[in-house]
Amino acid sequence: MLSGTSVPPPQIDEFILADNAEARVEDLAALDWSETLLMR
Repeated sequence: MLSGTSVPPPQIDEFILADNAEARVEDLAALDWSETLLMR
């Protein structure tokens, strides 16, 4: 889809996946964010 444009594809780590919520618990707490806020 993006191969015909000058826009580089996004890095896979730019996507937020629900199944790795446990890995970001400390990061969200430091930001005073919730998983619900992040996934809206």
